[in-house]
Amino acid sequence: MKPFRSFLIFLLAVISPSVIAEEKDEKHGATKPSPAELIASRCMVCHANPGEGAQRLAPPFAMVKRHYDDLDEAAFIKAVSKWVPKPDEKKSRMPGAVRNFGLMPPLPLPKEEISAIARYLHATDFPMPGHGGMGHGKGRGRNAKSPADKESCGCGKSCDGGCGE
Repeated sequence: MKPFRSFLIFLLAVISPSVIAEEKDEKHGATKPSPAELIASRCMVCHANPGEGAQRLAPPFAMVKRHYDDLDEAAFIKAVSKWVPKPDEKKSRMPGAVRNFGLMPPLPLPKEEISAIARYLHATDFPMPGHGGMGHGKGRGRNAKSPADKESCGCGKSCDGGCGE
């Protein structure tokens, strides 16, 4: 089942951009999607909140970002740019997510798109799934006692278990 799921994810992420709105690329006269559109078409297929009754396919971006919060923008972009085309279980910062969701399939996207996605991902605050943002627990989990309490899921990043750790 996992190989089929990986194939389906690959198809959705790589083929679906043809249906998104585009902006003019002045340099080449062609059209290109904005970073927000790239995220929507290539990433949110798996990283968004699933619909009611649907199973989550990947950790939400709020959790992904927490596992990379020690990196500045340049290092973050470099890490994402290496990860997306060639995910490696041994180099994952989220082994629990790999265990729970499987390894992300490699996405053969153009380097410019990956960089734009990574830059947008770094600059954007994504809401915590099911919380409407930093609501109850301020991102520390439902039962967290203080900002120092990092035992909600075992990842050490003060999350509520949504990261898969």
